[in-house]
Amino acid sequence: MALSVLRTLAAAAAAAASVWPHSVEALLVDEATLAGREAAPGSFEGYIRLHDRSYRPGSEEYQHRRLLFEKMVTEVERHNSQPNRMWTATINKLADRTEEELAALKGYSRDARPSSSGDLSRHGLQFLGKDARTVSLDTLPQDFTWRSRLKATTEVQNQKTCGSCWAFASSTVLRGHAELYQKDRYCSVEQIVSCTPNPQHCGGDGGCKGATAELGIDYVAQNGCVANSDWGYKASVETKRCPQAETSFAESIADASRSSYDSALDGLERARGLSFGLKGYTKLPENQLSPVMIALVQKGPVAVSVSVGSQWHMYHSGIMSGCPKDAIINHAVTLVGFGIGTQGSEQGKNYWQIQNSWGPDWGEGGFVRMSRGSNKEEASYCGVDSKPEQGSGCHGGPSKVTICGTCGILYDTVVPDFQLGPDGLWSDQAFLQEHHRILSGDGPLKEALAGSFLSRNATLRRGLLR
Repeated sequence: MALSVLRTLAAAAAAAASVWPHSVEALLVDEATLAGREAAPGSFEGYIRLHDRSYRPGSEEYQHRRLLFEKMVTEVERHNSQPNRMWTATINKLADRTEEELAALKGYSRDARPSSSGDLSRHGLQFLGKDARTVSLDTLPQDFTWRSRLKATTEVQNQKTCGSCWAFASSTVLRGHAELYQKDRYCSVEQIVSCTPNPQHCGGDGGCKGATAELGIDYVAQNGCVANSDWGYKASVETKRCPQAETSFAESIADASRSSYDSALDGLERARGLSFGLKGYTKLPENQLSPVMIALVQKGPVAVSVSVGSQWHMYHSGIMSGCPKDAIINHAVTLVGFGIGTQGSEQGKNYWQIQNSWGPDWGEGGFVRMSRGSNKEEASYCGVDSKPEQGSGCHGGPSKVTICGTCGILYDTVVPDFQLGPDGLWSDQAFLQEHHRILSGDGPLKEALAGSFLSRNATLRRGLLR
């Protein structure tokens, strides 16, 4: 890697420190550290040592990986040489990956896809309705994020070589909303990956070959989940353990007080998520900006699907440029915030803040800020996804779908639905006051949204006390 690239990264990291103080530890902070990672003139050898690769020098694989690495170095240098760019590229752990391996990170298997897509079937507690409230986006603050405010948005995970982005998005939003409405519950990602049925091939063939956040949340609502510490992530499918995990969860709630659980169950014996307040999920209206932004602010993190291209594979920091209107949605992530850049070429540029599942050593501590248009521009930025089966489409549906928002971010958006419990952050007065301060911090115009928020949560608390 050229030293000029390293210096560019060091400068970008130093600038990012003032903007993203919580993610500094995850960034490449100083030039000395970066230079120490560079090998003597054949930098591929240094890359191999840094990332603990086992390629045998002289082998066919070694030569192939080296070509991939050198191609990425060229691309990084090309991008970072552009004047007035808003984001910085880097050589990271993905630099020697093949197209197939990179596709697997997004839950896409070239040889394992149905030919069409459609809506999910809805049964039991799966679908609770569409939240289509009309709210003026002018009442929203300019900057808002859940990052570092919840455990779910602090502990960034790594899906590794399994196409399980959908399961991580499911688990992350479930944990975030559990913290807000009940108490911290980190559902086993491995259980979601291994046990979630996908008979209609929605977003893939299930497991490491892709599915959707809706399916993951619905599985937990129906069956409950063991803790991530009880069934750790293996980046593989362990179907044989599913009955044991489901039985273990059922036994864990058998002796607990179940009066509210039983009354809410209403004959649906397998709806075990109700034992910890999970009622199901709400799929927000497709391609509408207002419901997504309001749900993010008033409810919690949102599971979204986006189109991911090659720039994600070398992203380091900054506001990453978006996609053309026509794009193929192929990756599930967690939307945690939005804002406006404040420094340099980012000044005045809108962005979405997204939590990825490629580990904390990717991007801005595991997060990416993705370009976003003004409210009017973002809402009307629409195109066509000609391969919906690679994202959230199911077998038997349309071959093309309309997608809106940067990289199709408004098309498939989901939030879990929890009952409010006494231990949830939404029940904590100090947390509510702090949230109110955040919402109304930009002036009197924001008071309408903040007042609406307080009214909504007062209603929730009254229901809790009944």
